[in-house]
Amino acid sequence: MRETSRFTVRGLPVEPGDGPLCDLLDGGAPVGLSVAGAVLEAAYEGDGFFLLFMTDDVPQEEGLSIHLVSPDFKDLETAALVRVYGSGTFRNAVILGPRQIGFTFFDEVPVLLQVLDRPEWRMPFMGEYRGLMRPFSFTRRFRVGAMPPL
Repeated sequence: MRETSRFTVRGLPVEPGDGPLCDLLDGGAPVGLSVAGAVLEAAYEGDGFFLLFMTDDVPQEEGLSIHLVSPDFKDLETAALVRVYGSGTFRNAVILGPRQIGFTFFDEVPVLLQVLDRPEWRMPFMGEYRGLMRPFSFTRRFRVGAMPPL
């Protein structure tokens, strides 16, 4: 996995009360995918995937949207790190392997994100990591957890 600067985003109009939404641009051209978030914090390219980290640009309740995107710009999976009355900052990102990245967001235990080779089964209502929210599904394509000590 490596960091890439080929992507930018362009904000879209949203209804009052809805979260921010952006068109994803590759080299300035729209790719036909809209992603949740307002600010592209970082983008990574792996073997057969892109990983995008987006924040909402809400100073007192900043959340982080994580998007796993296929090479043909299909949204494979989305999750969000959020806390009520909590605000985070995406920092200290470090690539740990071809499918792993570590980072901090809520200034607590560093987060480890691992992109899986194939979807794996998950229990929809079981907690995975504090503040992580996913759409209802019985599978996941990436795992999120606390980073073990190095």
